[in-house]
Amino acid sequence: MAWAFAKLAFGDRRLFDCIATASVALIAEFSAQGLANLAWSFAAMEYNDEPLLELVSAASWERVQQFTPQNLSSLAWAVAKLQCPHMPLLDCIAEQSIAQLINFQPQHLANTVWAFASLGVQNQQLFAAVTEQCLALMNAFEAQDFATTAWSFASL
Repeated sequence: MAWAFAKLAFGDRRLFDCIATASVALIAEFSAQGLANLAWSFAAMEYNDEPLLELVSAASWERVQQFTPQNLSSLAWAVAKLQCPHMPLLDCIAEQSIAQLINFQPQHLANTVWAFASLGVQNQQLFAAVTEQCLALMNAFEAQDFATTAWSFASL
């Protein structure tokens, strides 16, 4: 539900307060995609509910192996957008991203390195692996993917 409201840019604070409260109670039942979508939704609405984000981070850290490339890049983007660096989670995102890099699309690569660069987190293994995958996918990159990736590498 949060994803739909965020996608529509319907950011009523009371609604997101209710979603946060309900989500806290049900966090153990969220799938990997549900966790990533919840984090993305709050970040897209620029609504930083720290207790909820801590629970999302902890639950995501426990389930990180279930995350798809889109889930990983969306979660990394949300953490960076809300400036909520949960280092154990970021380390897991980096490790799982490296393991799944062959399945990442250019936008996933760009969003992931943007997240780490925005937070000032230097993960040499991740950036080296992303470099190789960027070279392999060079022809599939769109202008925004190039710009975001270039900024990310230049920022660190």
